Amino acid sequence: MMDASFFRRWLGIVMFGVLSGCSTVPGIVVQDPNTPQRGWAPDFLDPLLNSPEVDPSTMGNDGASDQIVPRIIPVTPDLLREQAARRQVLDDEVRGLISSQPPAAYRIGAQDILNVLVWDHPELSNPMGNFQDIQAMGRLVREDGTIFFPYAGVLRVEGKTVEEVRRELEALLTPYIQSPQVDVRVV
Repeated sequence: MMDASFFRRWLGIVMFGVLSGCSTVPGIVVQDPNTPQRGWAPDFLDPLLNSPEVDPSTMGNDGASDQIVPRIIPVTPDLLREQAARRQVLDDEVRGLISSQPPAAYRIGAQDILNVLVWDHPELSNPMGNFQDIQAMGRLVREDGTIFFPYAGVLRVEGKTVEEVRRELEALLTPYIQSPQVDVRVV
């Protein structure tokens, strides 16, 4: 009698062979080997390949070609130099689009929502409780460019950076809070 482990091993080897055969078959559709292959190339290679030549007489009613004859270009040192030159031109164009300057700091405007956090003072940071979403506990910049913050009063914030508002709030809270640590974010 065959034992179960021998049978399982034999079945596993047979299944491995059958499944590996699936990877060698060309897929569901088997084509005639005499039919020319249709390849694919990314769009950026199209100018280098000078586009496939299409015979208009083979065009169907839908405008699709029944047969595409690709143009074969031999890879030569001249072709490689031409490709490198095109790549360099593209690199220079991309570098021209990218500024070497760091982006300017965001300037606060009307209708922005500011999240102001005063460390160790939750009564100033989140007067609505712990379970509010960040926009609900934010401070809306009014049309006139101001916000109200407890102990600091009405502040003009429009046109200022987050860092400028943070420093101003720290200075205004210093008489009430010893060494206030303030964080300001635009939500």
